[in-house]
Amino acid sequence: MHFHRPTGPQGHPFVRRLYRHAGRVLIAASMLGASAVAQAMYPIEITLDVGDLKIAAEATSAGPMVLVGIENKDARPARCSLTYTNGPETQRRRTDLAPGQQRQISQTLRRTVVVLRIKVACSTG
Repeated sequence: MHFHRPTGPQGHPFVRRLYRHAGRVLIAASMLGASAVAQAMYPIEITLDVGDLKIAAEATSAGPMVLVGIENKDARPARCSLTYTNGPETQRRRTDLAPGQQRQISQTLRRTVVVLRIKVACSTG
């Protein structure tokens, strides 16, 4: 008598257990991801103090990290200072931008964010 062992993913016991638990793992991972996205959602207010320079700024958040994109659309170089205010916490970053240059500046916040205020102050460099 010849015994025929099934082939394919349903044949091996380890693979059967993996498929059985894969649904639970996916549900747990999606719940963790959803809570991380919910924590990353907070309002960001940007104030530009650039005088007559043509500077554009945009911010996005990913959890405790904030990414600010700055672009110098002017023909003159600019020296910019970014001030991040989150409640009592204040952090500063500085950067120089050549004419036409874009830069991404990241900052990690140490406290829980309710509202983040970013002041971008630029002057001719």
